[in-house]
Amino acid sequence: GYRCRQHFLLPRDAWTTEALAEQVRTLQVQLGRHPGYLDIQVELARCYMEQARLSWERATEECRRIIEAHPEASHVAETIDQAHSVGQAIERAAAILDKKG
Repeated sequence: GYRCRQHFLLPRDAWTTEALAEQVRTLQVQLGRHPGYLDIQVELARCYMEQARLSWERATEECRRIIEAHPEASHVAETIDQAHSVGQAIERAAAILDKKG
């Protein structure tokens, strides 16, 4: 048989943009070698979710800096409010993947 999912898990404390990008590349190669392998597909989806979450965090941080520098930019504050619910949805989806793995 092929290696279990544990082989592909990237520890949560190692989740950086660069580490996730490298993990995605590795998983894509492995998926090419083992098409349809569930554990690889789940881990790849988990990495994509985490990339989305990290991007969301960076975007909201940038929006907060904009608001600090330009309090009159009320549309940016609105953006943060809308983005908050998106971030929560990403975190819930990623948690479901973690539980199923």
